[in-house]
Amino acid sequence: LLVSFAAPPASFPLPRSGTQKVQTHPDAETRHHKPHTERAVRMDDDPHGNSVFGGEGTIKEGSGSSSSGSSSGSSSNSSGSLSSHDASSKETLFSDVDCSMFYNDEAVVFLSGIDVEEIPEEVLRGAESIKVLSVAFSTLASIPINLQAFRGLQVLSLAENSLKVLPAEIGTLRMLQTLDLRQNKLKTLPSSLCYLTQLQKLVLRNNCLETIPRNIGNMTSLRFLSLRWNFLKTLPASISNLVQLRILDLNQNMLQELPSLNAMNQLTDLHLQGNQLESLTVDEQIKGCSSLRFLSLSFNLLASVPDCICTLSNLTHLDLEGNLLTKLPLSLGTLTNLNALYLSHNRLKRWPAEMFASTVMPNLETLDLGHNRLGNLNLTPFRNLPKLSNLYLNNNSLSLLPSPLSCISQLHDLRLSFNRISHISPDITQLVRLQQLNIAENRIKTICNELADSPHLQKSLLELRVECNLLDFLPENIQNLSSLTILNIAQNNIKILPSLGGLQSLQFISVSDNQLSNMPNDIVLVTSLIVLQTIGNPMKQIPKQFRNGGGDMWSFLLQRHQKETGKKPKKPKE
Repeated sequence: LLVSFAAPPASFPLPRSGTQKVQTHPDAETRHHKPHTERAVRMDDDPHGNSVFGGEGTIKEGSGSSSSGSSSGSSSNSSGSLSSHDASSKETLFSDVDCSMFYNDEAVVFLSGIDVEEIPEEVLRGAESIKVLSVAFSTLASIPINLQAFRGLQVLSLAENSLKVLPAEIGTLRMLQTLDLRQNKLKTLPSSLCYLTQLQKLVLRNNCLETIPRNIGNMTSLRFLSLRWNFLKTLPASISNLVQLRILDLNQNMLQELPSLNAMNQLTDLHLQGNQLESLTVDEQIKGCSSLRFLSLSFNLLASVPDCICTLSNLTHLDLEGNLLTKLPLSLGTLTNLNALYLSHNRLKRWPAEMFASTVMPNLETLDLGHNRLGNLNLTPFRNLPKLSNLYLNNNSLSLLPSPLSCISQLHDLRLSFNRISHISPDITQLVRLQQLNIAENRIKTICNELADSPHLQKSLLELRVECNLLDFLPENIQNLSSLTILNIAQNNIKILPSLGGLQSLQFISVSDNQLSNMPNDIVLVTSLIVLQTIGNPMKQIPKQFRNGGGDMWSFLLQRHQKETGKKPKKPKE
């Protein structure tokens, strides 16, 4: 049980605000461009199932946090000596690697998470038979071993150390398939690295690289290459020879142009977020990437959508957030496999009326148009988006609800916060599957009674956010929305609340910063309530039931929770 009369507890899943955390580069203060939000970065295995390495991780939408499958491992022996683990333990400790193919325990060595200055003698004696070696999460400033002794090594992790130099001997590990050097201090790479022609996965993210070897194109077995969070301004032309590459991650660098990637016809994921690209028109660098499904060009300097993008018919995710776009080409509507289109943080003033008008987009589920300059929006062409579930129009210049809403009746999540909308009209009931409605930070004076009278919304609506508006009252029938779990009406001018006892699914309610002198007595009947915020009101009295056993709402909810669960929660700070 978490009850607060001030700020909500950090652990409570509050309504999404649309903001995301920003991954911070270890040398972010020295970078020449600001970090940006990250979205939906997929780091999949070989899509054909020939996995000898695991996925690197995923950056999820809305959260912005990394669930990195880093090559971590912690030895059960604190001295750093060789220890044995069964196959399942190995997979847990070294989550980037499928270790199940190494049946001999002596073939896998984990020395991660401890300070290592030298490799134990028993490890060196069996160096030739070792297949997997992890010396990650330590303080290594240099590699304390003769790499040439590990001729049979297939997986090497030196992630999250302090390496400034990678020895040329790295090129002698000709059997290596996975090399993880993330989060070190490498500024250059030896050209001998490119002798590793069997290498399939190379992770170099979060270093200080300004260049990569010219002959990187010799590494023709590469399927996964991560170079995000470095200082790259250019890429060698030979990178186009990596025709087996499935995933290329170049996020958060300083690239101003790209070499031609047209030969990469197996590339499925291309991440170019947070660079300084102004166009992709020279030689149409990615037109030949016919297998591309995920393309992120967010937070660059694009003033127009590159023509070559609209030829990539297999795209399912296209992210153009945070550019300088003022208009959109109608050819975007030909990408009929798109599942998500992100166009927020641009300079769009109008949505092309012809977009989607004559072409059905059968797979589009998410359309993000937030943080633009859009005026009122005609939704008629949107009837050709039969699966549209998430429409984000927050932070624009809308003065009315977009219409006709009947064209998007299947919508689940509608975000309209930070606009100029003055009322919620009865048209809202046309969204018969709506689950989240965020209309905070507008000029709302009234909420129509039809909202709570709709039998569809009574069942579907889970979240209603109307904080920071001009409401004087709530509809008397608001308690009909029996499926609501979150209700935020903070920072309005409400003086009296109607009955709320029918909101039997409610978990979070904020009435903070209104003009309330009391709470309705039937609030105590909402047995699902977890968080109740009332701060900033001239409260004169509270329901008698809340005063039992301690004189405040916390005491009442505490007693109720203990009775129902037998557990005593910790009271959050106000």
